[in-house]
Amino acid sequence: MAQKRFGDQKVLKIMRQVERDREAGSTVTVACEAAGISSATYFAWRKKYGGMSEAQLREYRAMEDDGAQLKKTVTKLEFERLILKEVIYFLRVNGLSVHELREAVIKVREKTGASERELCDVLDFARSTHRYKAATPRRDESLRAALVQKAKQNRRYGYRKLAELLRQEGWD
Repeated sequence: MAQKRFGDQKVLKIMRQVERDREAGSTVTVACEAAGISSATYFAWRKKYGGMSEAQLREYRAMEDDGAQLKKTVTKLEFERLILKEVIYFLRVNGLSVHELREAVIKVREKTGASERELCDVLDFARSTHRYKAATPRRDESLRAALVQKAKQNRRYGYRKLAELLRQEGWD
């Protein structure tokens, strides 16, 4: 048989016709041939639509459409989340410090009420790092500030090269 596309009402009408023919004593195969469908199609429809009224079928279709819409929305949100993670990764690689990430988590948490766990997951930032408190107070604050300044001026230099530059300036 040639493949045909049947609308919802047509499917229900054919299924009712096949059921009437079966009740009249006809076999499924004969009833399906009279309706113009294969018995496999009938059983597939019966499995999918078995016992539904037209109102239930409309409701079923509406729920399918809602499910498809929700799936699209979730996919879009996941894609946006992936983009944000990539932007954050780019910022971290190009100079966003741990301190700045800590501040971002705190500010966003105050603004949105989101949990620390959710924010750290989105920012790809370890919660233990977020909660870390230095055990010793910072001494040499001026040295630290000079080192940070040199590091910002010379991003590609490592700590040894930066230390050498500071020694040349007179730091011990």
